[in-house]
Amino acid sequence: MLIGSLLLPSNVLAYGEGGGYGAPRNAGTAYGTPSGAQANAATTNAVVKLLTGGVRGCQRLQKVYRYDCYSQVYGQAAGLLRGNPAYSEARVVLSDVERSLSRTVRRNLDRAQPQVRMGNQQFRAIRADTLPAAKAAFASALEEAETRLLRSSNGQSEHHIRIAAALNSNKVLLRSALLLLRLIA
Repeated sequence: MLIGSLLLPSNVLAYGEGGGYGAPRNAGTAYGTPSGAQANAATTNAVVKLLTGGVRGCQRLQKVYRYDCYSQVYGQAAGLLRGNPAYSEARVVLSDVERSLSRTVRRNLDRAQPQVRMGNQQFRAIRADTLPAAKAAFASALEEAETRLLRSSNGQSEHHIRIAAALNSNKVLLRSALLLLRLIA
């Protein structure tokens, strides 16, 4: 248990309602599991909670900082699945979303803006003029990731479906934010 808790990213506590949350205490048991490990509710719950709460937490930031935040959330979610072969496809899919977001941030970095902190994490800004393209790239990455998860069938379909549903929830949240911006403007 101690080793598992050391491997959980401490910065997952920066996200979520009410000042933060982390993975359930028993979610750390996914780390160091034998090669025949099965998907389990605790790990799936931890990933779903991180993805949904983390993206909601990113919404608290100014828009130009959100994409670096989203990237870190997806990287942390993939990290929760590291070491458990039952989630290998889900880990790859979440890592791909994180890499896509990281590329977007690197290409569109606004070096004139300072980094901001939320919890124990720092986030970089992208240029404001690149926000529509960044949003479109994120939505596209989520769409592809959701499709890949739903198509993967390695005997863990229930768990992949729940993670895909979290991606869909993030897509809906992203679209709602875009719609609200259009109504305000």
